[in-house]
Amino acid sequence: MLGTKNELTVDKKIMYNHFSRIASKYRTVRTTDIKPILHIKNRLNAKTSINIVDVGCGDRRYSLELLRCLNDDCFLHCIDTNEDMLSCLEDYLTEQNTLNFCVRHGDANKLPLESTRWIVL
Repeated sequence: MLGTKNELTVDKKIMYNHFSRIASKYRTVRTTDIKPILHIKNRLNAKTSINIVDVGCGDRRYSLELLRCLNDDCFLHCIDTNEDMLSCLEDYLTEQNTLNFCVRHGDANKLPLESTRWIVL
């Protein structure tokens, strides 16, 4: 449904249900472009012990690539409003023997994070 001029509004429940339905297939039907991962790595300038927050991560096909690229020098906090996407992400990263991550249910407007320094994606 259209809102004001040049604005599209989407029902949150419809969007949530859509991503819940496709969560298990999402990673396989999308392509992963490694360029954004390399850009992030270059911008971090070999920093270590990094806490990274990926807000709106979905099943985050980029999460594994980012963690591989940064080795064990980071911990990735994956935040999304859709529990089904988070479940797929957690299963996928665990299957890949990835341990330096956590998933958190949350909204971008109210991030479920303790006070500390973060790099937000």
